[in-house]
Amino acid sequence: MKYYIFGGNGFVGRYLANALIEREGQVVVCDLQQGIDTRISENCEYARIDIRDEAMLEALPVTTEDVVINLAANQYRTKVPRNRKDYFFSVNTEGTRNLLKVIYGKGCRNYLMFTTDMTYGKPQYLPVDIRHPQNPFGPYGQSKKACEEICFEYRRKGMNITIMRPRMINGPGRWVFW
Repeated sequence: MKYYIFGGNGFVGRYLANALIEREGQVVVCDLQQGIDTRISENCEYARIDIRDEAMLEALPVTTEDVVINLAANQYRTKVPRNRKDYFFSVNTEGTRNLLKVIYGKGCRNYLMFTTDMTYGKPQYLPVDIRHPQNPFGPYGQSKKACEEICFEYRRKGMNITIMRPRMINGPGRWVFW
C-alpha cells in the first residue's frame, strides 16, 4: 500500500508525508513543484503532477490497495488573477473530478479530501457543526463545496471518502511564499 499525497509539498503535506514515513508508510508526494521540498524525508517518492491533467494522473501506478490524499488547492496566499472563479475551480473542483475519475477507474476506493470551513459561509449559529448549512459566499469556498459534491457522487459509487474541513491552518513555515 502507498499513500499518494496530492499537494504534498505544501504545509500540511510536508508534515503528513513525514508522519507517514515515520510509521513506515510508503509515500508518493504528488505536486507541481520541480522537485520534492527539502523539508520532506528523502524516503519518499516524488511525482510532478498537475491534477488538471488527466493523462498525467493516468500515468500514476495507483492500485486498489492505495490511499489517495488530496491537499491540492489554489488558495488565497498566492496572487489571485482577475477571474477568481476559474482560478479556484480549475484545481479545487475540476482537479478533484479528474483525480476521482482516474483512481476510481483504477479500482482505488480510499480517498481523503481536504476542503475548508469556508464552505459554510457566514455562521447561522455557533458553534458551527457538521449539520450547519453550507452557503459559501466567495469562489474559493464555492469551489471547495463543489468538490465535496463530487466526493458525494463517488461515495454513492462505493468509494471510502473522508472529507475534512479544517479552519485556518497555522504553524512554523505556513506563511512562507515561494
